[in-house]
Amino acid sequence: MQTTAPTALWTKGRLQTGMTQGEVAERIKINREYLSRIENGAVRPGLPVIRKLSALYGLEHSEVEILKMYVETRKANKGLTPDEEALIRAFRKQDLTACLRILSENLK
Repeated sequence: MQTTAPTALWTKGRLQTGMTQGEVAERIKINREYLSRIENGAVRPGLPVIRKLSALYGLEHSEVEILKMYVETRKANKGLTPDEEALIRAFRKQDLTACLRILSENLK
């Protein structure tokens, strides 16, 4: 199974919907310039933006795939917070209950 880089998914998804960057940004409540930078790979979005883009573009990602994208982008951006490191440890142990607890605590 071939995987696609998240930046390509975001551009492809937007183009398939026929929306402009401005329209997408307005719908998911982010700045258009920020969306442009996401699509160009200059910045990597956080978990809430990944979820919003996936939902808006109709991309079906499991929570595990979304989590993997999030972790990859955070590592590449600026390193991980202690909560994110705990999330990775729980994920590696396949402790999905702990993963969901950590995610829910960080999305409040």
